[in-house]
Amino acid sequence: LTNSFLSRSMCVSLDHSIHFHRPVEIDVEKWMLFYFRTEASSAARGTAVLQVFDGESHVLLATVHQEVLMRSEREEKSSL
Repeated sequence: LTNSFLSRSMCVSLDHSIHFHRPVEIDVEKWMLFYFRTEASSAARGTAVLQVFDGESHVLLATVHQEVLMRSEREEKSSL
């Protein structure tokens, strides 16, 4: 995305959830691997999934799901 697009657009989180898969304390001082992917994107809406893995053992710690609404500014039609 370009800065021009971002300055003329709006992005709103419609729904999100976090699921923790391990009953352990997560040490935020250690490295973690974040794997992010877009599941679907159509008609100004999209869903994305983020998986968080332990940086050493590669164990899945948490999964984040998010649904977004994204709109861009409409261009004005020429009056010619």
